[in-house]
Amino acid sequence: MATTETRKRLNRRFMWVVREGIAKCLRKRGFNRKNLAFWRDCDPTVAFAIYVSRPPQWNPDQCSFDLDCGMVVRIVPTTFEQPSADWIPRAESAQIRVHPAVLAKRNSNLEINAGDSDDDVAALATTCTRLLEDVVLPWFSKFKTARDVGDYLTSEGERPGKIWYGWREIKHHPESLRNAAIAYFAAGDHERALELLDLAAKTNDVPGLHFTLELRRRLTRLIERRRSAQ
Repeated sequence: MATTETRKRLNRRFMWVVREGIAKCLRKRGFNRKNLAFWRDCDPTVAFAIYVSRPPQWNPDQCSFDLDCGMVVRIVPTTFEQPSADWIPRAESAQIRVHPAVLAKRNSNLEINAGDSDDDVAALATTCTRLLEDVVLPWFSKFKTARDVGDYLTSEGERPGKIWYGWREIKHHPESLRNAAIAYFAAGDHERALELLDLAAKTNDVPGLHFTLELRRRLTRLIERRRSAQ
């Protein structure tokens, strides 16, 4: 059984190996990595980056991509000229779930337990890396541009809505509309982005209304700033 110091060392090693695997995936897609700031280091010809966070988020009703792994990978639209203070939330997520056999050995934060050996850590990290390379990367490859993300989120098959706009039911959930607006903004289609946010604001999505209004405020500010800079 590992001591506390050994467990800390294994935790550091585990995260390092996984990050290296993620970095390898990003490089294959034309992304570079500097100081682990993936989302600030994207190719200027691609208007979105990949952001990695933990712990996993469980939301079976959300359009997601489930894998047997242990972290959440998200597409985040961004551009080089966009200040970090104006960072916009996610546009689409790929949820990667922990395999039951692995979960039995881990706590909710995916830390290495005291009873885990070096081999346990190496095996889990290898699994994470392989899944990122073999499954996550091909799924992300269908999004060549930010507009592709927006088109995907507003496609006919994306989360059929149970939300009402006036007296009629709309096809898409307000969260999908917000995320699609972010993607269209990143693609430079500002009018379409604001149009989707206005539609989301008119639904009966009371809990998410403040997110919609705040996102519209931030996007409007960025649009005005870019227009004044021209």
